Amino acid sequence: MSQEQFEKNEQSKSELKLLKKIEVSQEHYKADAATVTCIDDRFTDSVEAVKKEMGWDRVDSVKWAGGAAEIAKGSLEGKAALGQIEKSINLHDTKEIVLTMHEDCGACKGVMPEDHKGALGFMQEELEKAGMVVQKFLAEKGKSRPIRLLAYGLDGVYEVDLPQVQ
Repeated sequence: MSQEQFEKNEQSKSELKLLKKIEVSQEHYKADAATVTCIDDRFTDSVEAVKKEMGWDRVDSVKWAGGAAEIAKGSLEGKAALGQIEKSINLHDTKEIVLTMHEDCGACKGVMPEDHKGALGFMQEELEKAGMVVQKFLAEKGKSRPIRLLAYGLDGVYEVDLPQVQ
């Protein structure tokens, strides 16, 4: 790039305006958990309440439409979520992996039953699949971690047991 091109480029840049002054610690942290959740904001308060109840102060969040269902499907988004889980472990020595899904998920429309009991059963199966995918992925990377599976129903949060691999 010539000097003239550089100067023209510099002149065309917009000005940065400080929106709000904040202070963020530069101290490195260890994550209590890495969570894979859906982008649906209706469940944000419930997710935050569970974090507080579990005592998780530092959480690395991975958000995709469909949450852990994408991992169970083996989609491109699910593979990207696995990469983010690995990065969380590498960067923040994450203690636990938390995979979630929620009832009435638009990303699962047409495959998740609309009735409450059916939706819970569907989420249980998908979370178990996702949990086993994450477990295998982490084992292949030599990064074993506890995995927690949570199904957010419209009436409460349900924990799903991860099947034991024989």
